[in-house]
Amino acid sequence: MISTLQEGFDVLYISIDAFNTIRQNYTNTFHNWGVKVIYVDEFHLTLTECYRHENSWQSLRDLKSLNTKIVLLSATTNVTATKMVTNYAGMGENYITIGGPSSYTVPNVAFEIKQSTNADLILDIVDHIKSQLSPPQTQDFAIHVITVSKEHAMSLTQSIKNAKITAEWLTSDCTADQRENIIDRWDAGKISVLASTYSVGLDNLKVKQVIIMGGCRSAADALQCAGRIRPRQQKGACSRVIFWRADSTWVNRSDDSMQSQQYRDNAHFYDAFSGAEKVKAKAAIACLYEYVSLEGIFNGETNQCIMRGLHSRMGVDTQDCNICQHCKSGVHYQLAAASRLNQEKRYQDK
Repeated sequence: MISTLQEGFDVLYISIDAFNTIRQNYTNTFHNWGVKVIYVDEFHLTLTECYRHENSWQSLRDLKSLNTKIVLLSATTNVTATKMVTNYAGMGENYITIGGPSSYTVPNVAFEIKQSTNADLILDIVDHIKSQLSPPQTQDFAIHVITVSKEHAMSLTQSIKNAKITAEWLTSDCTADQRENIIDRWDAGKISVLASTYSVGLDNLKVKQVIIMGGCRSAADALQCAGRIRPRQQKGACSRVIFWRADSTWVNRSDDSMQSQQYRDNAHFYDAFSGAEKVKAKAAIACLYEYVSLEGIFNGETNQCIMRGLHSRMGVDTQDCNICQHCKSGVHYQLAAASRLNQEKRYQDK
């Protein structure tokens, strides 16, 4: 790839892994390109995903030495996260940010919580999808299911296909050619349901409903999932973001909090703060990027609208949505009722 770029380019889209390779092995080539601006998309992932990609995100260290302008983009960040990332990357004052609380547009969607037993999770979601796609919707309707694991994505997809609904799964196990083929068909309206492990960056203007299956890592991830319903399809109660819970798998989704916290300590992310400010910084990051940010909302402990609760973690103040279960009659009551209905339905089916 490097040899094909010797003559330069206008815009280069590059993964963080490839950028890491260039910084390690092709520094002179990079300087010869004469890059004027580096855009870092979803820069908050520096805080939340570093340890999952080994050392790739360390390629952002000392970006100032490259003598380019730096533009940081992220919808789900806050002031603390920005300070931590820019300090970690040694950017000094040589950057601007696009996105975040000051310019965030609250999505016009309805957040909803459903709950199933572990054994019934896939079956319940397939039944729901069948109800949404029967009679068959027009090609302007698609459902994106975001799963906890690759195994969930594959198992759910097979069950949906068994129900005679077009579906595909998309995870890091797919080859580049497979990903391109699936995304092209998804965009063309030839796939009704996509099950993926991705919650950022996979957009489709046809999506009118998102199902978060089994678990969600943080408030930031939840808001990123909601963003898979693009603005033109956001129509309030008709545009649903469903957190579909099954207790054991949902709890397992929180297992990265200690690991990510330890990584940030070891990588010196908190060096931008000292004393009491460091304690506050850790709390601000956990509130947005770790499971603790979701637990109180989903369990009803915060006595807060789901929409308002999620956005408050990012420092965005919203009105109550008057749509979610908590606004209507309380999370615990709704979960208990949903559980009883599922049990009665299974009993009747047997």
